[in-house]
Amino acid sequence: MITEFDHLVHLTKNPEEAKNTFIENGFNAVKGGRHPNWGTHNCLSFYRRLRYIEWIGLEDLDKAEESNNPLIQQIVHDAGEEGLSQVALRVDDLTSFSDRLNEKGLRTIGPLKGERKKEDGSLLQWAMLFIDETEEGPVRYPFFIQWGNSDHEREKEMASLMEHSVGKPSLSYIGYNVRNPEVAFQRFAALFHKSVTKRQDTNEFGFYLELPIGDFAFRFYDHATSHFEDISRKPVICGIRGYREKKAETIKGGVYQFTR
Repeated sequence: MITEFDHLVHLTKNPEEAKNTFIENGFNAVKGGRHPNWGTHNCLSFYRRLRYIEWIGLEDLDKAEESNNPLIQQIVHDAGEEGLSQVALRVDDLTSFSDRLNEKGLRTIGPLKGERKKEDGSLLQWAMLFIDETEEGPVRYPFFIQWGNSDHEREKEMASLMEHSVGKPSLSYIGYNVRNPEVAFQRFAALFHKSVTKRQDTNEFGFYLELPIGDFAFRFYDHATSHFEDISRKPVICGIRGYREKKAETIKGGVYQFTR
């Protein structure tokens, strides 16, 4: 089953610059590492409940183009434009979860194993599951991740990375700009194996439907009323709660809304 929002993937030509911008805003952000088999590298910023932002960049386009990993294929597809690209949800058992998705008529790809060497030389391992998107819907399906270590072990290991000088911020929502919020909402709601709540509201970015997952949420903004220019299958905004002030900032093509 889905246990938690895991991370946001933000494609940028220079992950180091995105990291430094967050540091200038008072956040803890670090260099991640290289993925030699995929031709990518990243920087990271971690938040409560092990949620994080991954700024990912291409360092070997030829290698990336050879990859059969759907996430890397999406990164290559998006390579001409910086911005928020994809999201991952944490799952406790990818094999069982894949079976449930297949029962719903969704074709899955994986689990696929991933790994990279950390700065201290140790090996970080995980597995990923994707939904085959032969027919494109209004929003990209998220992908699903299962980590090699338990959440408890990872929280102990990364406690210092989740400490920020601005307080105790947390990733609070991811937003999409779509033509039909109801259709997009139902696309995501179908991934869960229990009933979900639907909320609606309007803020400075426009009207949206919201799908809450605990203290996190997905928002589907109505393009007819939103302040976002383009309809996109990709995320357009990331909310971070617990900041020292309220503001919105565009960083490397992605909008971040900081709130108290």
